[in-house]
Amino acid sequence: YDSHQIDKDFCFNPRHGLRIKSEGKIADFLISFECSKMQIFTKTIPKFKELPISGNAEALNKILQEHQIKIQPEPSHIQLFRN
Repeated sequence: YDSHQIDKDFCFNPRHGLRIKSEGKIADFLISFECSKMQIFTKTIPKFKELPISGNAEALNKILQEHQIKIQPEPSHIQLFRN
């Protein structure tokens, strides 16, 4: 078996989340750029749906800033690991 493929299959480390509200409906998107996956949660989907993604956090943050969507600051305990 390929241990790298197994690690990739189980990889999910979300660091971004979006909540979209429209016409009384809500969809939550958890995004793991590190693992190239996104999970979607809604009331109409009994379990989450997982989709492959591409891109990076910087591109998403830029789009959000261009549309004046507030970005929550990164928690201080995560910032410690980046320095």
